[in-house]
Amino acid sequence: MGVFTTAFLLTAAVSRLATAQAARPDSTNDPYCWLEEMTGAQAMDWVESEDARTSALLEKDPRYAANYASAKPVWTTVLDLDVLAKAENANWVWKGADCDSPGEQRCLLNLSDDGEDADGFGAGGHLRAGAA
Repeated sequence: MGVFTTAFLLTAAVSRLATAQAARPDSTNDPYCWLEEMTGAQAMDWVESEDARTSALLEKDPRYAANYASAKPVWTTVLDLDVLAKAENANWVWKGADCDSPGEQRCLLNLSDDGEDADGFGAGGHLRAGAA
């Protein structure tokens, strides 16, 4: 290999390394990097605080009392994540749903095993009872 080729390859490698390092987020400047530790004490304290704040707001909404806080709420369980997780020996975490419109009868559910992967897993289904 000639000197020119070696110098070119070395320059390209250094350039790629510098670009990769520049693209990485700088955790020293990220005031929320503690959230990366999902089960860390600080992250869990924040979750509990946000849950309490959200619950307080929801409980003031009359729709909440009518639909969720009653002794016998009226809803149909479409997917029980606890049952699914036990059956599949997984820790499925709800990451959202994308439903068709109008009507929102078919949805793609976004689940994540342990809540750690960025993309999760999608599973589709029909929301009418007995529909496939």
